[in-house]
Amino acid sequence: MDYLNRKGESMFKRLLMLFFLFTGSLSAQLAVPPCYFQLASTFFPYPLVAQALSMHKVTQDRWGIIANDLQARSAAIPQLLIARANLMVPNPLQPYNSLTAGALMRAVLEEVFTQSLMANYFTDPYAIHVMFNYIRDQQAYRVRACVGEGPMVNQPVTE
Repeated sequence: MDYLNRKGESMFKRLLMLFFLFTGSLSAQLAVPPCYFQLASTFFPYPLVAQALSMHKVTQDRWGIIANDLQARSAAIPQLLIARANLMVPNPLQPYNSLTAGALMRAVLEEVFTQSLMANYFTDPYAIHVMFNYIRDQQAYRVRACVGEGPMVNQPVTE
């Protein structure tokens, strides 16, 4: 009888170990890649922002102000992404869906960019959209490396 208890206990331990191995590997596959939030919060580097602004008659004295405002707003982008994802059914971050998560990132980044420019008295929506697309296109290699192909990279540019 004692032998059967040890054998059953051993089988239970094996099943438990398999369960944790399986759920651990499953959760690793479904987790948001670490680059996702890092990419989103560093999407607006000064050189790209300055280039985009220079192409659309934003005076040079505004570049630093706008870039600083974007940097301040960028700190909140990961929280915005999580909040928006939590409102979506299904949530593209749980489990991670690269296509929908990429589209979500694009929408949030363009919204933050638009808010920053509007707050800094640049109100031409068409030019803002074109500038955002320029920055997005220049960041395409980073986006592809993190979220792959999809709406964040391949959305048609409407200029």
